[in-house]
Amino acid sequence: MNPDEPFTPDPPKCARCSVPILDGELVLRDHGDWLHVRCRRVIASSEQVRRSKVLGWESRKLIESGKERLEASRRLYLLKVVERVTAAARHQAYCFPCLAAHLRLIEPQVRSAAQVLVVRGSFQRSRRVCDSCGRMDDVLVPRTD
Repeated sequence: MNPDEPFTPDPPKCARCSVPILDGELVLRDHGDWLHVRCRRVIASSEQVRRSKVLGWESRKLIESGKERLEASRRLYLLKVVERVTAAARHQAYCFPCLAAHLRLIEPQVRSAAQVLVVRGSFQRSRRVCDSCGRMDDVLVPRTD
């Protein structure tokens, strides 16, 4: 470098793209760094995409934990229905519609509980006359063997 030549500093460079910032270009100063306005927009978009991905991941995690809690709640409710069906079906042979009406439940809930009892082996389905309505139908009765 010749001492007689005037010192001209290098133009500042964009912190993102490393392209020199020319006179008249729109720039921003961000924490001491110079950025082209377009480069700042790219950075902002990238940050937004990253935040969006994090929020998506957190949402999926919350949905899964909610599903697990809901399933646990359903199992608890089914166990309560099973207990009520057991108590009612021990004393009388009810068809499923009458058992549902007697317990003030919907028939699908009663059938699900009956299925649990049949699988456990404590009750069986049998074709008999319902003690409540007098129709010949499938009834839930305690297993006698």
